[in-house]
Amino acid sequence: MRQGLRCVVVTIGNQGALVAAKEGSVMVPGFPTRAVDTTGAGDSFWGGFLARVSESGKPLEQITFQDFQSFARFGNAVASLCVEKRGAMPAMPHREDVLRRMQTAEEWSPDTGK
Repeated sequence: MRQGLRCVVVTIGNQGALVAAKEGSVMVPGFPTRAVDTTGAGDSFWGGFLARVSESGKPLEQITFQDFQSFARFGNAVASLCVEKRGAMPAMPHREDVLRRMQTAEEWSPDTGK
């Protein structure tokens, strides 16, 4: 963070993603899944994460620690669906499937990190 970074995110496979910022760090848990092929998991995570950054409409300097955690949660959901099918592109989920995965999973709050 001393280098002027606002946030650092490290993906940790099915465990989820570690989100760190000057406010602290939190492990954003992954989703239960039956992995068939992990090809594209990281790319799908970042596609989901960055889509949410863009959709937020906020300039980067206005994105909060909680926002970054929420973006990681979405990225985790995308990646969890991606690994359930073979191949990278054919496995990319539709938004509706991602939102359904997030709704049916155990509740998690970016405010508490639990």
